[in-house]
Amino acid sequence: MQSIDEGELARIGKRIDKLLKDAPNMRRKLHEQMGDVAYNAVMQEVSRSTQRHTGNLQRWQSKYVGSGGGYAAVRAEKGLVGKNSPGAITNYVNSGHRIRPSTTNRKRKINVAYVDGRHFYQASKRDLPEKLAKLGEAFVSEIAERIVGKKV
Repeated sequence: MQSIDEGELARIGKRIDKLLKDAPNMRRKLHEQMGDVAYNAVMQEVSRSTQRHTGNLQRWQSKYVGSGGGYAAVRAEKGLVGKNSPGAITNYVNSGHRIRPSTTNRKRKINVAYVDGRHFYQASKRDLPEKLAKLGEAFVSEIAERIVGKKV
């Protein structure tokens, strides 16, 4: 007569209970890793898309992970506010900005009214799905290992 081993079902149930207790920490760890990948992508794109020294612009970017560990983001650091703050300057470079009109007192004449943005945030999203999919696959494999109790 064929039957299911109840002992094995109980062991799987205990593993699932342990997994559920560990899930918030596992989720935070996953989002930390995702934030690192996104941060590196933004840093590469900033250096690729700007011609001048970008040390300040790169230094102002920070990785953030939500308080519950449910999301990760890369954005300009918080702190100063106003038109010369890190967030504002990052926005000017990323999105573009208006140029003040030329006056007759200037030696150089400005011929454009707007500076095009570098769009480094948008461009850094280009390769993220592939990189983040690998992290997701590793995360799912870890969950499966913990439920089954061996390498899957």
